[in-house]
Amino acid sequence: MRTRHALRGTDLLIDDVVASSTGRRVLLAGWEHDVAVHHLASGRTSRPITTTFDAGGRRLALSDQLDLIVAGAYHRHGVAAYCARTGAERWRRRDLKQIQHITLSRDGRLAYCGAERGPMAILHVRTGKTWGLLRGARALYESRVEPVAVVDTARPYLMGARGRLGWIPRLGFAFLDVTFAPGQVCVSDAGGPVRCLRLKDLDEAWRYQPPRGWHAVRLGYDRAARCFVGIEWNYKRGGPHAFTRLSAATGEVVGRWSLRNRAGAAFAGAGRRLVLSDGRILDTTTGKQTGRY
Repeated sequence: MRTRHALRGTDLLIDDVVASSTGRRVLLAGWEHDVAVHHLASGRTSRPITTTFDAGGRRLALSDQLDLIVAGAYHRHGVAAYCARTGAERWRRRDLKQIQHITLSRDGRLAYCGAERGPMAILHVRTGKTWGLLRGARALYESRVEPVAVVDTARPYLMGARGRLGWIPRLGFAFLDVTFAPGQVCVSDAGGPVRCLRLKDLDEAWRYQPPRGWHAVRLGYDRAARCFVGIEWNYKRGGPHAFTRLSAATGEVVGRWSLRNRAGAAFAGAGRRLVLSDGRILDTTTGKQTGRY
């Protein structure tokens, strides 16, 4: 069970954290429905708003460019967008069912909505209208620095502006997370290693194997320090999460700290901040706490 933090002055217990499209803000999410927006620079947190997102998948996203929250549900509510400032519902797509995974394009204007069954719906965040469909895709991870994306299908691949660029072999039953650095893509295999591939040819640059029984459930990239960062968990025994820093050049471990509990987490602020559902905000360079929300 994740460690939850009660948002001061509200009844909201934070269960998970989701970084916005630019990483300047994060969504603080309860177990279901209620979310608040935290601004990293100012330290301000908005009053909670009620949405129709369901827990159990990655069903929340925040577009900084449009100031809209996109929320998905597994059953009857479909996908909806809300004004991040007022909580007003802007649109709803009840026809989209069994949503499991929502991510945004790097400009915050498209939402990639992966479902349990059927094609991925790509929606305009401003209007909710369908931009396109992507068959067989469960999730899509778009680079924030280059016009490429990893499409997670039965046979994952790297996609560019003109189509498929190459296949990415899977070493586990699923990708837990994907992140990008200039010229690189980093993937975490369920029950397996973290691998860094070169974008130019998809050859493996290096591989990091977590301790026995552990895998990385979240990945990020610290642009200033040129390090990949990850949240690891012992999937065999449970227990607290750990936070790891890896050199982007070699995959060498340059830091590893216990987080003392199992918490929802998101890397934000260009990879320099780790925001946890237990209320802490950590500096990813030192592993030390820099604030609370």
